[in-house]
Amino acid sequence: IAKTDKDGSFSIYNVPEGKYTLRYTLDDHLPVMVKDVMLVCPEDVEKPEVNVKKVTLKSSLGSVEGRAILGDSNDSTGVKVNLESEDKSLTYPAFTSKDGYYTISGIQPGTYRVIVSYEGYTSQMSSYFSVASGTLTKIDTLIELYSTSGFLKGSVSLNDSDTKSDIAVTIRNM
Repeated sequence: IAKTDKDGSFSIYNVPEGKYTLRYTLDDHLPVMVKDVMLVCPEDVEKPEVNVKKVTLKSSLGSVEGRAILGDSNDSTGVKVNLESEDKSLTYPAFTSKDGYYTISGIQPGTYRVIVSYEGYTSQMSSYFSVASGTLTKIDTLIELYSTSGFLKGSVSLNDSDTKSDIAVTIRNM
């Protein structure tokens, strides 16, 4: 067994001649196996050295990126994005940049949805989607938030008729 240094290099000493399988492992990464690594000792070499082919470990965790904006603003900085697992046992928080982009990394594979919120705005959520091991999932649907709004309610009558339908009511911001 050997551990790599900061450059990813390693050495294993006192390996007898033979054919070997090397296994590379790291938490949150998919293991890699390299089979049939031969160490043969020529007669004129006291300590043979074999340089094995470089391998790259792939993360076993996924990533998600997307965009969520404030529909009535040119600056969407700080919109809260929560990635929530289908069983609600896992959540991954993030915040948007000025133009609304976000990236969430280190996600366990599974089924998730995005829930987007910002104070004073109505929250929105995506439908469920899958995050796979070692992949980037791009959410292509733009999520737009709009100011939380209420409603006006009332009634109108006519002084000269019992008719109450088809009366137009218009609202204008002052």
